[in-house]
Amino acid sequence: MTRTDQTFGPLFTSLVAFAAPIHEAVTARPLPQEAPAPGLAVATSRLVNALVTELQRWHNRHHQRQALLRLDDHLLADIGLTRTEAEAEARKPFWRA
Repeated sequence: MTRTDQTFGPLFTSLVAFAAPIHEAVTARPLPQEAPAPGLAVATSRLVNALVTELQRWHNRHHQRQALLRLDDHLLADIGLTRTEAEAEARKPFWRA
């Protein structure tokens, strides 16, 4: 297990597990049709949705980069990467695309 896995793996898992029920509860409610403008609840819903989406994106990016490191040179060549390029990609922080 790499240092990145030890540091961020449990953190992402905890944050996603914490935010997912909130995300589901907030987004499951229909928006009131009579409201002329989004209120605080809608703004909060959008914020929670954006936060959960970004956390999931970071989590997935981290795990994809770790999986890239586990590929052998033959598989890396199949997707057009060298070992050096794969290692450079895996060293990027999770928040950087």
